[in-house]
Amino acid sequence: ERAILQIQALADQHSNRLTLTQSTFKSVEDDSAPAQERLRNIHGIVYPPRWDMLRDLAERYAKIGIVTSAAEMFEELELWDEVVECYRIAGKESKAEEVVRKRLAEKETPRMYAALGDLSGDPRYFERSIELSRGRFYDAHVALGKFYFEKGELRKALKHFLDGLEIKPLMPNVWFRVGTIGMQLREWDTALRAFSEVVQQEPEEGDAWANV
Repeated sequence: ERAILQIQALADQHSNRLTLTQSTFKSVEDDSAPAQERLRNIHGIVYPPRWDMLRDLAERYAKIGIVTSAAEMFEELELWDEVVECYRIAGKESKAEEVVRKRLAEKETPRMYAALGDLSGDPRYFERSIELSRGRFYDAHVALGKFYFEKGELRKALKHFLDGLEIKPLMPNVWFRVGTIGMQLREWDTALRAFSEVVQQEPEEGDAWANV
């Protein structure tokens, strides 16, 4: 926590707003070193840009559970994926959906449609994400696979999982799902291939070895 406050203080020095470490205007205007002193040795240090410090700070806040503050920082940096995820973790799904819909109103992107699909549970948004990406957005394929798996539509689930694995094959957890679906459908070649991929990528995965 002390390290986070130190990073916060460094980030605050780029701003004349009231912040956690600059809680009064006196601390901003009178107690800070003048600009000429700060700039005197600027070329002798590797001082990170403000956006880099804010991103690092936001990630640290998120890791310790201060997700609403992290979301506000990510929003300032326009890191929209992180904004949505923080609001979701905070239980503010309506706020997360508001952010997603606002972004989509400005520009349609596969990632934002996939986020909207996660928030709404509507598979049409995942399909739109795949369409916009010309079939290349892994997350949307896997999300659709999970959706159909939970609905018991195993063949549709299998198709989307395999489509996702064509894009990102080094995903042992998804291969394991494919293996279990192959067993349920009695497609033994598919199951064997899937579990073989798992043990190649994660040699200590005992459950996969048991099914090979």
